[in-house]
Amino acid sequence: MAKPTSLEDDLRAIQTLNQQDVRAVMTSDIDTITSQWTDDFVVLSAGSIVRGRAANTEIAERGRAQILAMEPVDCTVDFQEIKVFGEYAFEWGTYRGSVRPRAGGQTVSYSGSRGAFYSVRLTDPGRCTGRGDNRPGFVRFRRPPSIGC
Repeated sequence: MAKPTSLEDDLRAIQTLNQQDVRAVMTSDIDTITSQWTDDFVVLSAGSIVRGRAANTEIAERGRAQILAMEPVDCTVDFQEIKVFGEYAFEWGTYRGSVRPRAGGQTVSYSGSRGAFYSVRLTDPGRCTGRGDNRPGFVRFRRPPSIGC
């Protein structure tokens, strides 16, 4: 049985996940981003719901060439609130960043709101999963014990 963690451990695990996510975005590391998603990962955005890791990974793979054609300039995630309630945690805030074509061209900025819901107790502060999709929406994650961040 896993040792219960403190609130500070849970918050640190979520913050570590968010830092890893920003690093992956800044290096265009699509494989790291998609590796953080679990089988029941869901993205809700304006007009669509994409359920499951496979479906979301397929979308990322279809956009791989376009993603890799852009050079990340900056990426900032500012969570206004991170709360842990027993077996659940959620966070919400904003993101902003910019990219420019690697072949040359103008920088394009993006921004939006972001939220995440974590189910299952954050039992290991060194292991976590999930990622927002850099699109406004609410994302659900389930944290398997074998994925590290």
